[in-house]
Amino acid sequence: RGASSEYYNVYFQVTDAKKLKIPDGMSNGATEIFVDYGEEWFAWRERNGAFSGMIPFEKHFIRADAMIKRFVEENEYLILANILENERDQQRLEKSLQQKENQLLSPMKKDDLKLLNNKYQLLLDESTKEDPKIAYVLPPVDQIHNLIDVGLSTARYSVPNSLQSTSWLDAHGFCMDNMRMGRSTIPQAGMGAFAVRSMPEGSVVATTPVVTLYQDLLKVAKESKNRDVNDLQLLINYCFGHPNTTLLMFPYSSTIHFINHGATNTNDQAGNDSTSTNAMLRWSHSEYHASELLEKSLQEMQELQKTGLMIDIVATRNISIGEEILIDYGNDWVEKWDEHLVHWEECSNDNVPSPSALMRLNN
Repeated sequence: RGASSEYYNVYFQVTDAKKLKIPDGMSNGATEIFVDYGEEWFAWRERNGAFSGMIPFEKHFIRADAMIKRFVEENEYLILANILENERDQQRLEKSLQQKENQLLSPMKKDDLKLLNNKYQLLLDESTKEDPKIAYVLPPVDQIHNLIDVGLSTARYSVPNSLQSTSWLDAHGFCMDNMRMGRSTIPQAGMGAFAVRSMPEGSVVATTPVVTLYQDLLKVAKESKNRDVNDLQLLINYCFGHPNTTLLMFPYSSTIHFINHGATNTNDQAGNDSTSTNAMLRWSHSEYHASELLEKSLQEMQELQKTGLMIDIVATRNISIGEEILIDYGNDWVEKWDEHLVHWEECSNDNVPSPSALMRLNN
């Protein structure tokens, strides 16, 4: 094999199925999937000014949930009278604006709303005194009904777009399961990406955002070497780039990294060059692709603290179910690979890396 890592065959597993449940009132749709990066991931960025504003942690959301639940229980009548009845009832929303204003401005409603605001301000003062980050995650008083809609979860309320309908996904989403991982049909290629369904020529097999990197960032410091390794980190093998620039693009999307190079055959039956590639790269046509970045200089790209570029993998011919997805890595890559094979020696069984799960069990 050309390169290997001790960490592979790592999977994401559902830890709370209830949080993936579609809420009542949404007949179909999907919820965004989240993983726990750990508090230190955020704390480091907060300390180093990478994020502006406050960064609440899990404990702040949990405490805020408890406080807002108590508030709703103690003020159920006021909330129902001043918010639910005037904001959630769809029939009233369909009435004229003047009718709605008359309801909201009636003496009883104004008194109830003033009392609710005063009580909620006491809650905000209490939470701020305990920890400003708790108050930070609490919604405005006129948004309590939205918080109720998501089960009084301040964490879920903080990401309102994490629940989307099927129609929204059809218009703005991307299909992430056109490919699956499997053993490649190409010798020495390791794993590969295979079509889960038939895809016609010109269709988008996958879309991926890319992180821009620079070769200098991937250099292995000489003083940190304790064994014979290359001067560049293994990550470079999974980046797209061009020989005339040090800018690299690392794709981070499902199964993209398993797409292998399609070989070119020069002795086909017709006597012409042929290729086994069935897909190609292009700049994404997605609304989320920041195409304006393509006009920036290398220096300007280095100064950016965000990404925004996206790449499409597009079928160059009809692709059948179960067919391996292959692209052209380019002549430079082929020359380097052929050079590598000349000096490559197969490792013994003792040196073959073990899956991370097995390593964990052995230790």
